[in-house]
Amino acid sequence: IDSIQGELQNAKKLLSQSKHELKAREQEYEDLVATQKDRSARFGKWLPSLLEVIEKNSNKFHRKPVHCGLHVELKETTYWKPVESCIGGIMQSFIVNDSHDMVLLKKFAKECKSPAIKINILRFLDKRHATNSRTVEERLLTIERAIKVSDDNVFNCLVDMASIEGQVLVESTDVAMREAFLGPRGKKHMPKGMRQCYNKDGDVFVVKGGSETKVASNNRSPEPRYFAQDVSSRIEPCKMKINDIKHQVQHHSRAIKERETLLTEKKAKAQKLKKEAKFLVAQMSQFEASIVELTQRQTEFESDETEVEINEKQNDIKDIEIQISEAKAKVEELKQAYMHVEEKIQPLKQAVEEQKNKFAQLNEEAESARNRLSTWEKDFGPLIHNVAKYENLVK
Repeated sequence: IDSIQGELQNAKKLLSQSKHELKAREQEYEDLVATQKDRSARFGKWLPSLLEVIEKNSNKFHRKPVHCGLHVELKETTYWKPVESCIGGIMQSFIVNDSHDMVLLKKFAKECKSPAIKINILRFLDKRHATNSRTVEERLLTIERAIKVSDDNVFNCLVDMASIEGQVLVESTDVAMREAFLGPRGKKHMPKGMRQCYNKDGDVFVVKGGSETKVASNNRSPEPRYFAQDVSSRIEPCKMKINDIKHQVQHHSRAIKERETLLTEKKAKAQKLKKEAKFLVAQMSQFEASIVELTQRQTEFESDETEVEINEKQNDIKDIEIQISEAKAKVEELKQAYMHVEEKIQPLKQAVEEQKNKFAQLNEEAESARNRLSTWEKDFGPLIHNVAKYENLVK
């Protein structure tokens, strides 16, 4: 049962993971299809309709809200992962000039049934911040140098909230370790103007407490989300992946159903065995109680007998054993005598048998004589009678 429960939990875990991945892939598919129709939809399929509402109601705002991501392009495309990791959250947001515009934007977003959008209040200066004094060496690539920002106020937002002028991009971990960390062990510091250093995988290198620190990227996406130029080639593979995940979900669902059925059967069987075991334990308890009682009684009985009584019983047993032995010997003696008599009787039995045969033969001869005499009497009886009568007359 424990094994089946483990398999069931594992199947449920796999099903949950597959469903989570399926939901993400379906959302990705919807976003790709929407983006193919309108590039602004890469930040959310609801965004085109919200932008349309903003445009229609632009006169109600003090300054028309600006969506940051729509004004940022990536020039160094190989660094899409660290750039999205660093400024992706800002690229999804709107900037507004004041709280009045923020309230109005939230109202329109709710009417468009968009999710909770990110809004940053930033005084629109319409002039870019000067970053020359804070930038790192010219030979190093920063996010500021890797992107193209078409709106001054969006640029200012990226500087204020992400310090893009100090976010350095390098090829690899080795280069990052060489460029980002200066000074002896335990007293490490970053070069002037550098806030953080990213490699192409999006891993971050910073100094904390005077020590080198690497923070691994959590961006596992194989494709850029915000900087993709043509998404049409990604739609069909995404659709195929969704079908594969659906098959996985079906497989895990079947596995769960099978394990649940098997678990139910095993639990029923286990319950039956428990009842049987309980019955056997009850019987064993009764037998054990009986054994204890009998043992107690035996002990009491033995304790009541004196040593003299025990010796007398032992002597009685010996006497009985002697009597039995004598009786067995007498029986054996009688058997021998019987056999001796049987040997003597056997010739007599044969003689008696011969006499019986002779007697039977004589009896048959006597019976034959009686028959002949009867016939003679019958034939000569009248003649004898006449002779007798004649003898009387002569007299």
